[in-house]
Amino acid sequence: MDEIVGEYRIHASAITGNREILAIERFSNTSLLLVNYLMDKYETPEGVKAVYRSQNRLRLIYQYLLANLPLKAKGELKYVQSTGSFKNKIIYLSAKYRALNFLSHLMAWYYRSGSNIKQFTARLR
Repeated sequence: MDEIVGEYRIHASAITGNREILAIERFSNTSLLLVNYLMDKYETPEGVKAVYRSQNRLRLIYQYLLANLPLKAKGELKYVQSTGSFKNKIIYLSAKYRALNFLSHLMAWYYRSGSNIKQFTARLR
């Protein structure tokens, strides 16, 4: 196609760029409702549904941890199966054990800065 059919914009009032925890909760719950409806409609296997739901909740837990709301993060654990990537396991454990909360903050710094692993380990020292 030789024409522009989409646009990518970043602005402060965009729901996906919003850092207000209430907006993040609303977005997470709304997207979960929508995807659950579509997964049910198209008869998605239960295993795939469980993985998606866990991923959605892990993203919300991560935002709670960044907002220093560990009790809310821990409350979301009942919806999560601890499977997946190393990052997801750290987020899960950070919510479950408040003493590990600092790991999620270090990971946030690492992912935001785009630093390499040497810089990340130097930050740990």
